[in-house]
Amino acid sequence: MPISMSVSIETIQFFVRYIGEFRSSDIDDVILNTIGAFIGIVVFKKVTAARVKRNVEFPT
Repeated sequence: MPISMSVSIETIQFFVRYIGEFRSSDIDDVILNTIGAFIGIVVFKKVTAARVKRNVEFPT
């Protein structure tokens, strides 16, 4: 999912430059956004697992 979102945004930026607004699209953006999303998912899962393990309730 993270890679498809990043590719979609970069594709839109690529085509938007033809209608007047210049936006650069780069494969580095796709790679770095995907890596960042996966790091965020891993951190979220570890924090969530630690809270569940300690029986800490989530605020509602």
